[in-house]
Amino acid sequence: MMPITSSFTTMPAPQRTSGQPPTRPAPNTFRPAPQGYSNSTIYVKKSGGIGWGLIVFLLLITGGVGYAIYAKISYDKALKIANEQHVTGSIYSLPEIAPDPEKEEILPPLDTPVFDEGDFHFLPDKEPDIPEPPKPAGGNPTGTPKKPNEIPKNLVRKEISHTTPGVAGIPEDRVVDVLCVYTSQYKVRYGRDSATELLKRVSGFFEESNKKYQSQGTNTAVRLIGLVEIDYYDSYMVNDLNHLSRGKIYTYGGVSTHDLRSQFGADMIALLGTKGGGGVSNGNAFFIVKRGGGIFTHECQHAYGWGHGEQLPDGKGDDVSKLGRNAPGRSSWMPSKVKSNTVYVEYLNTGKN
Repeated sequence: MMPITSSFTTMPAPQRTSGQPPTRPAPNTFRPAPQGYSNSTIYVKKSGGIGWGLIVFLLLITGGVGYAIYAKISYDKALKIANEQHVTGSIYSLPEIAPDPEKEEILPPLDTPVFDEGDFHFLPDKEPDIPEPPKPAGGNPTGTPKKPNEIPKNLVRKEISHTTPGVAGIPEDRVVDVLCVYTSQYKVRYGRDSATELLKRVSGFFEESNKKYQSQGTNTAVRLIGLVEIDYYDSYMVNDLNHLSRGKIYTYGGVSTHDLRSQFGADMIALLGTKGGGGVSNGNAFFIVKRGGGIFTHECQHAYGWGHGEQLPDGKGDDVSKLGRNAPGRSSWMPSKVKSNTVYVEYLNTGKN
């Protein structure tokens, strides 16, 4: 094997030429580019240099801008993921804290019922219940006024003779007038699509309420003065209470329930609907009733000012003595305008009335 060898060539050391050293350009002056560089290249010799303080400041500015861009990208990405999770239901959002439904006049929507059907006693139905009817094509979810040419031709408006059970013998200034409004679905489900049959059912609500109230010597009664079908498709009862108390519900004749209340002098308005069970009241003139008479009695008590904690000793039921004390105030909320033994009815005539 041949040995590996290497050879080096010794370069002579550079020699300085005699004479004066090269002249350096004065500060802040220009000089031509060295050989081999583009003629467009210009070299500048500045006196001094950029201070460290300025360098740090520029780095901070650059870093801040970079972080802002990174944070924006991260936020957008997190928001996109959260929205996707919300759509797919993979995360649970707690409902907003709502005011006490027994005290507040205006309530926000809630995700869960305030009351449950099991909390109430129901009047027995003489006939078996029927399935929930479908939502009508013209159902009005929030309520809007109608023009004269939009009023249905089969709309019936009239006063009829009717005596509310349990009112006889009660002083006029202790009788609270109630206007009941109901959805078309309620008439189909609980009146067999007949306004006449529905009047019998609702009259039973008032009979049960007056018996309960007067059994404790309250010397007060509720009187039915109006039963009106509304152009409204009820939903969750707190939403319904919102719409009712704000005057956002209209009849098929295009009249706001608030205006109807003033027209007939109703102290209270009860909305009868089918969606869900139970009921809710804001403690004054408006309350919602789903299904039966026990709920009507209970929510009407709340409208009188009664509270859940007011109970008879030994678990014997509600103490409604407060109703007797509050009756004069409730009966004077609106001046009576409907004649005694008379009720105003308004409904769509479907041929079953």
